[in-house]
Amino acid sequence: MPTTMTTPASFRGELLPHQLRPFAFMVNNPRCLNGMETGLGKTPTVIALACHLLDVGELTAPADSPLLVYVTDAPAVIQTARALRKFLPDHLSVVAVSEERALSASKPSAKALATYAATYGEDGPAVIVAGYDWVSRRTATTAATWQPALTVLDEAGCLIGDGPVQQGARTLSSRSRRCVGMTATPWRSNPMQTFRILQAVGTPGLWDEPFFSEEYATWTEHQPSPWAKPQRKPLDDFTTPWHEEDFKDYLHRQTTVVTVAEAALRMPEVLHPEPVWVALPASAQALYDKADRTNQGFKALERIGRGLGADTNLPAALVQQLTGPYKDRRAVVWSMHPKVLTKVADALTAAGITSLTMSGKTADDERDRILDRFRDGEAQVLLGSHVLQIGLEIQVCDLLVSLDCSETSADERQREGRLARIGSLFDTVTHLYLLPDTPVVRAKWKKLAKRGAQAKQMLSTLV
Repeated sequence: MPTTMTTPASFRGELLPHQLRPFAFMVNNPRCLNGMETGLGKTPTVIALACHLLDVGELTAPADSPLLVYVTDAPAVIQTARALRKFLPDHLSVVAVSEERALSASKPSAKALATYAATYGEDGPAVIVAGYDWVSRRTATTAATWQPALTVLDEAGCLIGDGPVQQGARTLSSRSRRCVGMTATPWRSNPMQTFRILQAVGTPGLWDEPFFSEEYATWTEHQPSPWAKPQRKPLDDFTTPWHEEDFKDYLHRQTTVVTVAEAALRMPEVLHPEPVWVALPASAQALYDKADRTNQGFKALERIGRGLGADTNLPAALVQQLTGPYKDRRAVVWSMHPKVLTKVADALTAAGITSLTMSGKTADDERDRILDRFRDGEAQVLLGSHVLQIGLEIQVCDLLVSLDCSETSADERQREGRLARIGSLFDTVTHLYLLPDTPVVRAKWKKLAKRGAQAKQMLSTLV
């Protein structure tokens, strides 16, 4: 098998030099992880793999099955379909499930099915782009006969659990001749999470789950509330240093990585000033204290955030930063809580700072318009929640403000990757955290730092 390759003839573009080695790795390893760092072009590299398979006659599938199924996080489905249409040859029809009624509807009408058949023929589209939730619901119905030549599991961090999403992806992968998992951070929070990503991809020689969970992973009993039954929860550590090194060696053999340094491309350095800890009103602090006392932990923070509404000082703290140390700086502002973002928008308007807001409910064409307006300088601040973490290119500003933090460094890097990308005009991007000053959030921040260091160690020397 070749170790170095050139851009496939049917690929409508040109692979960059740093993309050729991971491209060759995926050609030579039918089930593997593409762990190229954020912003270096994982998507065109895996599309080049599909073009190579087409050129050598291996992109084939039975009737009624797409040739390629590309699975990603739901907010990225439309933009992924656009990238596929850009780089794949024209004769390969690309359909995003959210764009096609016969695929998006749970029970499409006879008229919709007839239109679908007339449009795509009896074999259907060559390429399907779907979200993970769609796949988890459809592997026994719409996708029951699918046996693609290639399945791509993009944003593979969605697969760290053992529920329907992971099971659906695993089922589809098992029916495919090839599968590539795509994630810039294959190490997540604990051994079981990374194991389940590898399990969904079907990497060769992977341990059986019962053996791995007992021999390699460590566990604790966790009680989510005083009234719930204790649950077995994996910890961040391996059973012994030897097991950690053994797993690291296996992960390295299954993964291709290109770092920004290796690519030798100009990308901004991400700066992390000390977080700003924001005191909360007594009523909001009481919600956090209750979560801490009842051992609800980090999972309770999302419920707390949804209920805070106006009862939080985070909007005022943000205005203070954007009228003080970061005056006149254009910024992307993220929070997991839509109600907090609504209050932030009101506070910015009152301070004379223009803003635009994007949410998961924003239609795809409207997202494009919002991004274009922000890029054109119509607003100083772009507000958003989960939708701002994946896929978008926002190189027109150099300040990211997070009004909370994630539990893993992977999510933090994803957010930073929206700004710190090839093509940015800035030498640095600042990631500023404004965090509620409460013991449970401080514990979350401490755990994030620990997991970030562990991820760096686990992925070190992986090339």
